[in-house]
Amino acid sequence: MNILFKTTVLAASLLLAACNNNDDQETQTAPSTNPSKYYQTKTPYQPQQELKSYEQAPTGFQPVFTELVARHGSRGLSSLKYDLALYNLWKQAKAENALTPLGEQLGADLEAMMKANILLGYGVEGIRQYGYGNETMTGILEHHGIADRLLQRLPTLLNAQAPILVQSSGVDRAVDSAKFFTAELIKQQPQLKDKIVPLSYTNLSSESVPSIEDGGVDRFKLYFHSLNADEDLAQPLSVSQQKIYDASQAYQDFEENNKDLAQKLDELSKNTQAEKTAQMVLSPIFKADFIKKLGTTGYSFSNNGSFTVTSPKGEQITEKGKGKNTIASAVDAAAYIYELYSISGGMKDELKGIDFDKYMPLEAAKFYAEFNDANDFYEKGPSFTESNKVTSEIAQGLKQDLFQQVDA
Repeated sequence: MNILFKTTVLAASLLLAACNNNDDQETQTAPSTNPSKYYQTKTPYQPQQELKSYEQAPTGFQPVFTELVARHGSRGLSSLKYDLALYNLWKQAKAENALTPLGEQLGADLEAMMKANILLGYGVEGIRQYGYGNETMTGILEHHGIADRLLQRLPTLLNAQAPILVQSSGVDRAVDSAKFFTAELIKQQPQLKDKIVPLSYTNLSSESVPSIEDGGVDRFKLYFHSLNADEDLAQPLSVSQQKIYDASQAYQDFEENNKDLAQKLDELSKNTQAEKTAQMVLSPIFKADFIKKLGTTGYSFSNNGSFTVTSPKGEQITEKGKGKNTIASAVDAAAYIYELYSISGGMKDELKGIDFDKYMPLEAAKFYAEFNDANDFYEKGPSFTESNKVTSEIAQGLKQDLFQQVDA
């Protein structure tokens, strides 16, 4: 069987997700999430079927192969961006006495969000480097749950002699997700450890690092949207790898320079509902005069500066912003609040009861989720006819691998 872990939403799909039955085996699952929260791609994973509802193999037949393609587990913010920019905005509003009672709460909640992300994965076995971008506890439990359900759904297949082949894109959170998955397999059935290939996926230690050399990393199969010369042309490419590399370059050029795409995204950004939605989000937090100033001289706020936290061991840890993310309007400010709201759904343990729901009316969350979905449709999904399948050609290697493994 094959287990593949991606770090991107591009072409990611869960090809196998067996669900818990009511036996006595102890399994771990992620906390339940209301699907109407409109977290979009940040929605924590939940199984969609009962185990008993899956089609059973006909009498006289048994499973001989399965392939699972999974995205990394739920994560925190990718870097110090939206949170610090909003914090800088909040401090200015605080200085001008422009906060409502709800707005007064936002500062401490932003500080908690930054601290949780700076320390994300701190002291957690299996997290190679703590900080922004790591899986949350919800993300870890998601992959434990997928492993548990796989064992329940296909017990005879996993107990066969065939190896369990594991690969990832090589990006930290994808590697870690794969290890959390295999660690749960080994915990539930220790004899499976000897079947997992390569060996680097059988140990949560940060010293055990999967690589291209040991077969544990395949960027052409699992990071095809972002291949580059420095990392991917160090060795001669096979014919199929060259085709994927060329498709990746075409996709990246499409994303950066395609005029039709730019026009589509520009049309989406001019949605007349955006300003109304921004007011819906900001008015309960900031006073009206301050909201009107956003975007005027002196009232643009970026993720400049830094934020320092104290670790559980008493260390002072400082994270610096890059100044590249800017709030230049009320629409920007509200959209940034949505980013924190949506990520918070998978950070329940780390945020310790802090609830960003109070800052995001559900109607507004629906608007931002639909807006992001529309952008993703054109940039990463089926796109439009003129795109000439550039968003799907990059995934041909992953698709062909499934058929090659079945044939083998």
